[in-house]
Amino acid sequence: MNFKKRKYHDKKTFTLLFALLLQAAFVLEAKQVSTQEEFDLISIYSASHHVDTDRYRIITADITSHMLTISIQQNVGIAHIMVKDSNGAIVEIDHIMSSPNTSCYYISEAGYYRIDIVLSNGDIYYGYFTVYDGIVI
Repeated sequence: MNFKKRKYHDKKTFTLLFALLLQAAFVLEAKQVSTQEEFDLISIYSASHHVDTDRYRIITADITSHMLTISIQQNVGIAHIMVKDSNGAIVEIDHIMSSPNTSCYYISEAGYYRIDIVLSNGDIYYGYFTVYDGIVI
């Protein structure tokens, strides 16, 4: 009878220790993920048929958490920047008056977005990105 109680007690202790170990592992992983600064590079495409140079290579955009960063590496004149949410509502509109230049925009709401960049010569570039809230695993 004493053997059965000890066996039950050992299983209970093992289960409790295993649960605590799993919880500690998840907490450490969540803490590590939440402190990492990862960014997603946004693919920029040309919507213009008459583009004479590969400007999509000199226009870069990335999203880090809620911060959108757009960089223009070459002089393209004035660039109009428009960010729309998945419903087509404009959430940000701005102009880069001179280039090369970098601009940053805070996107407050999580969701799926489209960015349009229109250069002063009429060339149009666009890309899609997603803003996430919380920890992404």
